[in-house]
Amino acid sequence: MGYFREVADRFRAAPANLWRNLRLPGALWYLAVAAFFTSAGGILAANEFVLPALDVVALLPVVVWARLNRGIQGAAWTVLFWAFCKAAAVAFFTVLFPARAEAAVAFGADYADGMWIWLGSGADLADVGAWGTLRAKETLLLAGLGLVTAGLAGLAYATMLLNCQAYYLGTLLKQAAEPWKVLLLGWPLWEIFRALGLVNILLAAAEPTLSRILGQPMRVREMRDAALVGLLMLAAAYVGQIFLAPWWRDALAPALLFDAPIY
Repeated sequence: MGYFREVADRFRAAPANLWRNLRLPGALWYLAVAAFFTSAGGILAANEFVLPALDVVALLPVVVWARLNRGIQGAAWTVLFWAFCKAAAVAFFTVLFPARAEAAVAFGADYADGMWIWLGSGADLADVGAWGTLRAKETLLLAGLGLVTAGLAGLAYATMLLNCQAYYLGTLLKQAAEPWKVLLLGWPLWEIFRALGLVNILLAAAEPTLSRILGQPMRVREMRDAALVGLLMLAAAYVGQIFLAPWWRDALAPALLFDAPIY
């Protein structure tokens, strides 16, 4: 139990350390502004390759910077802040330009369609493609891409997954009868756990190759900690989806208008 407590303490301390030692106010402003402009550019381009490419170009230097200065957990919190900003930006532009967002977000319409079926009918999430087998494949692919490309392709894939979720949130906001409730419940808690897990898995998988490229010793302990946090978060996402999904749907569905076109 001592090891798990130590990992949890370091995980909690990472945001404060990053803010204090990396002068993060400037970096946070950069990430927020970059998330807005990459989302605007990618969605207005209406091309599914432009959006993730812009995301990687904007995010990768900051991730490497955080990894060099504050380690893997510092980089993880940097990516998570970006994910929050990115989700808000993509959802915003999806509301403004739904047709262009549909063309720009790879697999976004398919994911949103499945989730709307779940919201409208109460179908099992396994029947709309949001269950364990697919999630496991996504995780393995993300880790493999992270390992082989020092995180580059894995980061692009992670942004695609994030953009799908954000696009779905935008479709909810577009048809919200109670916007405040959609903002509160639109991104399910288990998907937040999943985002935490995937970020840590990606950075742990990228560490062996990235450390060689950077000419630094591999941070074995941090890599192990990140992998542990990632697996625990993915387990929490799996369990949370099982137990929370019915309640979540019952709380969210009444806040939506189902008699209008989604796109």
